[in-house]
Amino acid sequence: MGGAGVLAFAQLGPSGLCSRPNAPDGKVAAAVTGRHGVVARKAQAPGSLAQNQWEYSLPGSHSRSRSRSRSPSILRMGREAWPLRRFVRDLLFFTPVGKAIGLREDVSTVSTVSRKVRADTGSKSVGAVLVTGATGGTGRRVVKLLQERGYAVKALVRNEQRAKDVLSKSGVQLQDGSENTNHVTFCVGDLYNIHPDFFDGVSAIISCTGVKVGPVDDTPDRAKYYQGLKFYPPEILEDTPENVEYVGVKNLASKVAAASLSGSESGASGSALLSFKDPAKINRTWGVVDDIVMGGVSSSSIAPGEPGVAVFSGMVSTSNNGGFASVRTAPFARAANLSAAKSFTLRVKGDGQRYKFIVRCDSKWDGPSFCYSFDTKRGEWQDIEVPFGQLLPVFRAKTMRDGTRFDPASVFAVQFMLSKFEYDGALNPSFRPGAFELQIAAVDAVTAADSRGRSSKAQTPLLIHVGSAGVTRVLRASEFPDLESQPPAVRMNKMLGRMMEWKLAGEDAIRASGVPYLIVRPCALTEEAPRGYGGLKVSQGDTMTGKVSRDDLARVLVDALGCGSLTNKTFELATRAEDDGSSLTSLTELCSNLVDDASTETKRTYASFPFVPL
Repeated sequence: MGGAGVLAFAQLGPSGLCSRPNAPDGKVAAAVTGRHGVVARKAQAPGSLAQNQWEYSLPGSHSRSRSRSRSPSILRMGREAWPLRRFVRDLLFFTPVGKAIGLREDVSTVSTVSRKVRADTGSKSVGAVLVTGATGGTGRRVVKLLQERGYAVKALVRNEQRAKDVLSKSGVQLQDGSENTNHVTFCVGDLYNIHPDFFDGVSAIISCTGVKVGPVDDTPDRAKYYQGLKFYPPEILEDTPENVEYVGVKNLASKVAAASLSGSESGASGSALLSFKDPAKINRTWGVVDDIVMGGVSSSSIAPGEPGVAVFSGMVSTSNNGGFASVRTAPFARAANLSAAKSFTLRVKGDGQRYKFIVRCDSKWDGPSFCYSFDTKRGEWQDIEVPFGQLLPVFRAKTMRDGTRFDPASVFAVQFMLSKFEYDGALNPSFRPGAFELQIAAVDAVTAADSRGRSSKAQTPLLIHVGSAGVTRVLRASEFPDLESQPPAVRMNKMLGRMMEWKLAGEDAIRASGVPYLIVRPCALTEEAPRGYGGLKVSQGDTMTGKVSRDDLARVLVDALGCGSLTNKTFELATRAEDDGSSLTSLTELCSNLVDDASTETKRTYASFPFVPL
């Protein structure tokens, strides 16, 4: 809010500042004023206003007076009660006083730059590696091994504190990564909530996510699951196989395909401007600016929603000549310099109404703003591009025609608004009074290289996915007529929500996405000691049975980062018999005879491609 305001309230109520009820004659009972020109005061000076009258004035308006209501925090203005207390509270948020008393904090914009680190194979430099399912039995091993190899790691997790506890117990070092190339960054979300900034600086993704299955009546630490010896009847513990193995994996593949990612040669500059990963900061860095600043009665708020998402919602009313609600960031700690960018991108899910995205290029409370209107689709996530050249210079809802232009080198705040009006008195064609909701996942700045922010050397990252041996066998009755002889996950496929079929559908979603990939189908996973490449075997065609150590699987997944020859292939993995060792020492040797999926998986006859269970 521009300058330090003068506050002369006598009492601090539970929800903000309120007036002193019994001011002596000739005194001002309550007042708020500042350089912004916003004043609300009760005057008792003889001859100035009638006793118990309030005077308020707003920027660019003449002072008016209304009778005080019975409540000291309400003014009666026409037919609707004007909430003075909320007006003062919301306004105070943006002042230096609001910061001093702890109502808010300055916004630190996000900027993530990839770190170039040397792969263990020495074949090339790569950016960070994003790991999904990072706290699972395989995922935690992958994170630990990546860190030991010197990779920067991003871990997609639903709960950051739980993830830290699990990974630290697994030997992952969680020290401050500012001085370490192998630090771990936590991306709070899940397969259904993957935000563009998660991919900043990432050159590969290792997908270890799978539906959570465990023995019936397992212990809290999953002792039955991890013992790996005795068989217990299984059950689905959390989300369904369809959601995790297909919907979630398909969403991951589509996000990778659309992401602005750096190639291993170039590195990447971060494009994320604002993030909502820390729910505790949302209410401390975003404030409300509703039409109560001009006498209206609309009410809105911003609050944490799903992981990594902020929800702007409320009730917008046209009473008292109002009709808008908005949320606005506190001033940035320092101006964001977006000179290298050409547009903003917004990740939003709305309610079918038209909203405004507003940018401010100075720290004034009531200065010029730069606006862009965008339409939402009810209940659908959208990526909205806001080209800098289409930001309209506006002052108090009227377009400026004096040559004022958006300055990308000096961004101080952003704002989201739902308004009855567009600009210069025109009406919002999709506006409707009443309840509204806009979910916001990210505000990014896209570099000028192209509309997706890719540099000339950028490349789509490799997606390495952990599948499962046996995913096709329930569809191949002539080849596998006796499913009772198959591993438990295959013979219990229907009881487990058709888990194996949905796993195949997820694999096909990756194959059809256009991203470079590798799918590894391990046989039954165990906690046994690793055998190394001399004790492993691979196969194609989904006929292999057996078991394999999670440690061996993790090594294969990490080593695959340096094996370009494995792109667009699928193979099964198992441990050799104890007396059937080999002299193999590398993943390249182990996989030397594999063929591409183009000649196998996409030409199968037992199921259509891409496969989706009916």
